[in-house]
Amino acid sequence: MMPMATFRTYAEVLRPDHPMMRNYKASLTWRPSRYRPAGLDRDMRAEPGVVLADVLRRTGGIYATTIRLTPKFREDIREIAELTSDDELLRVSGLPDVPVSLEHLRHADRQTRILVGYCTVTRSPFRTHREGSGVLSGGIRGRFRCQAAPDRCG
Repeated sequence: MMPMATFRTYAEVLRPDHPMMRNYKASLTWRPSRYRPAGLDRDMRAEPGVVLADVLRRTGGIYATTIRLTPKFREDIREIAELTSDDELLRVSGLPDVPVSLEHLRHADRQTRILVGYCTVTRSPFRTHREGSGVLSGGIRGRFRCQAAPDRCG
């Protein structure tokens, strides 16, 4: 039987055509607004992702890092785990942070910007639903929700 939800971590190269990069480039042309708090303007103009070299410096050159799970996300996956009797999801819901492998990024230039995050992939016979969180820019965390065909989420 296929599990209802699977927990995944990811680290990927942030490419110029990524939606976050497109939004970042667009934000550079926005004028300040008295209706937007200055902090929001600053955060919107922060370049997304983190530099691989900075992550490697923090980890002592090890191609692995950790990412903190938000309390809301942990609560959500705990509920799913209890409803589906999924021991693996229940174990993950008890962790404050989870490891993320960067091994597949060994070939990347150390100045490359990367996205690091986590998600659950919820499966049904009709669609696959993905929800998670990740480092968006300089430690700013964000939530995302998207739907994709089952073959896109792995």
